[in-house]
Amino acid sequence: MLNKQGIIKRMLMSAGARMVKSAGGASFDSVSAGWLLQNGYFRAYELLSGGMPAWSGETVSRETALNHSVVWACNKIISESIGFIPALLMREEKDGDVNPARKHPMYLAMKNAPNEEITAQTFSETLTSHTVMQGNGFSFIRRRSGTGTAVAMDMLLPENVGVGRDSLKRLCYVIHENGAADKTYTVIPGKPHDMLHIRGLGWDGLVGYSV
Repeated sequence: MLNKQGIIKRMLMSAGARMVKSAGGASFDSVSAGWLLQNGYFRAYELLSGGMPAWSGETVSRETALNHSVVWACNKIISESIGFIPALLMREEKDGDVNPARKHPMYLAMKNAPNEEITAQTFSETLTSHTVMQGNGFSFIRRRSGTGTAVAMDMLLPENVGVGRDSLKRLCYVIHENGAADKTYTVIPGKPHDMLHIRGLGWDGLVGYSV
């Protein structure tokens, strides 16, 4: 009989197989777990392997890292400090002056509440914490139907977002959440983006390193 960890591992192996297949791969095995790490599926890799590889060679997960009081305190101080800073949407005028864009729908969203469930301060704190601990913070930009005007932002868990490139080498984001079909958002030059991606320290400029 499989224990809870075994069940989770089997589920992740199945999910990993679908991810590799969708990316053009033919198979998935224990060696291919590295594919998850290389393609931005950090949480899936972490759950499958027990944590992320650290510089020391030890496997460290987000949970085990936060068990250390210094890590917890540093993450808390950095996240709360950023959260205290007001996020104001600004507009550059024709004469070069920069003023608050109070008439834009996102002005109040960024200042008070990005969506119906979270305040601007908590949103900023959480996004910063994701970036500090997992190297990347993601938010989906909701747009008004018809006009495409940005009106709200929804927080995404880093482990549910994969970052890569499509067949045309365009940057794309794949959102995979439980019970829902994967959704792909491609960054097209000259068009508004659907994703806000805050990157931490990284090597390739696409994704940040997880602590």
